[in-house]
Amino acid sequence: MYAHAVRTWVRKLGPTLVLLTRQSLSQPLDQARYWGSTLLNADAQRVVHILAVRWDMETLFEDYKDLLGSDHYQVMSATAIVRFWTLVSCLAYFLDKQRATLQAERPGEHVTWGDVR
Repeated sequence: MYAHAVRTWVRKLGPTLVLLTRQSLSQPLDQARYWGSTLLNADAQRVVHILAVRWDMETLFEDYKDLLGSDHYQVMSATAIVRFWTLVSCLAYFLDKQRATLQAERPGEHVTWGDVR
């Protein structure tokens, strides 16, 4: 992967560090991906690392919403929040164990929680 960080001014965002990435230098420019960050003094490697961590969190919440239905509930107390997230986390753990079992049966194939469900 090739990454380049540029400090610039983005309308409606203000000072922004823009990270541009491509899988290879021969890849067409219209397939480049870009992200904006408020970490103006970070280098490209640090921003890539932060994005990788954030991507894991974003996909976790997306899976919780899409696969486990967490967006259909409203909890109003701290106890309810703890109970809800405990239940959802147990279900996620179960799906992850089932995914690992299915992955072992299908080596080389990517298996998701949705496939297991």
